[in-house]
Amino acid sequence: MKKEISSLQNPHWKRVCALSQRKYREQHGSFLVEGVRAVEVILQSAGLQYEIWATEAGLQASGLTIAEKVPLFIVPSKMFKALAQTEASQEIAAVVKTASLPKETDIQPGPIAVLCGVQDPGNAGTIVRLAAAAECAAVWTTKGTVDLFNDKAVRSSMGTILQIPVVQQIIPKDLYDAARKRQMPLWATTLGESVSYEMMPSQRNVFWLFGNEGKGIPEEILQQADARFHIPISPTVESLNVAMAAAIILFHHRLVREGTGYDGTSRELAKSMEK
Repeated sequence: MKKEISSLQNPHWKRVCALSQRKYREQHGSFLVEGVRAVEVILQSAGLQYEIWATEAGLQASGLTIAEKVPLFIVPSKMFKALAQTEASQEIAAVVKTASLPKETDIQPGPIAVLCGVQDPGNAGTIVRLAAAAECAAVWTTKGTVDLFNDKAVRSSMGTILQIPVVQQIIPKDLYDAARKRQMPLWATTLGESVSYEMMPSQRNVFWLFGNEGKGIPEEILQQADARFHIPISPTVESLNVAMAAAIILFHHRLVREGTGYDGTSRELAKSMEK
């Protein structure tokens, strides 16, 4: 369903422009995903509800084929520039309905990454990408955390925001209740009193807590943690970026729960070499 729009007063145009603000993303239950690769991922994803926005040049340059049943809005280049969130825009984007994304009820067994007050959307989106790559079951955020559907967070997730269940803005009590109900411990990353991440057990189903870039995990939540871990670093370095820390933690946990030794040799392979 192709429709050309040239008026700034068009209600569809006003709606899509409003998605740059969190309150309207929540009100409309939608968010914007920009770029050829992102749109391609969306077109290949089953079950998603979306519409495509592009210029004629952007659509042609993308090489993508849009099914007749998909709402397609074509706008002039000067209008798309107002919509674009990147300087070198490819002039194609999609508006995705959040209700069509993987849901909390779709969460499978496995670790869940919890962002506790992370503010930088680039860090948040990168952690979503890391969580998906490390085969986490979901990503949760507590109140005060940046919106994972922020345009920069979406870009930083490199499309993985479409693949992994996301639960946002939960209150601490709901987090504790979920941990008890699921029988999953809360494991915190912290610079304070803790043990090295290399000491983590091989337990598969855990909540991994990652804190604010400057303040860390709120004390109220930290007090409820069942275990606390840190990453030993050089004394000449103050700390690691939260996304860097999440990468080390989540992938080490993946190795541990899959039974891989510190030397990179799986236990199964090690046993076979002993024969």
